[in-house]
Amino acid sequence: MRIRLIAASAVLALASNAFAVYYETEPNDTIATATPINLTCAPPTADIGFGTLTPGDVDVYAIHIPRNCIATAITTPFGSIPGNFASPDTLLGVLSPGGALIIEDDDAGTDGIGGAGVGPVRGSAVRYMNTGPDDVYYLRVRGFLDQQNGPYALTVSLFPEPATMGLVLGGLALIARRRSR
Repeated sequence: MRIRLIAASAVLALASNAFAVYYETEPNDTIATATPINLTCAPPTADIGFGTLTPGDVDVYAIHIPRNCIATAITTPFGSIPGNFASPDTLLGVLSPGGALIIEDDDAGTDGIGGAGVGPVRGSAVRYMNTGPDDVYYLRVRGFLDQQNGPYALTVSLFPEPATMGLVLGGLALIARRRSR
């Protein structure tokens, strides 16, 4: 009975979600004033937050990314005609702990409502795996040509790279097996 309880707890922990919403807080235009996003890699977590861009605005979010953890982030613009995802047109980047640009994306994916496409894609998406030491990295949201206006959603998740997740699950199986003897 105890082993089943441990196994059930482990599965629930691995499948847990933070269920928290974060909101951009101004000023957050630099890494020194970044809005924090509190997620864990083990167990994997995801959250959604909301921000607003104005012309010339930059929104920066701080996120701790452990070694061998994958961060995914996507912006969903919702400031124009409901459901066309066209405004604001965002660029989403990952910045190093020192503030240097690592990767940046513009116009990712294909948008649709029901069974039909809705035109130009204006959201952005990035995936980044930290192969260095545990540290705080930054997500930067800015407008295309710095001339965008409107609200957006920022969805962020952290999860271990597959080999690490396999080791965690394998270790739990060994513990369960050892306990049952």
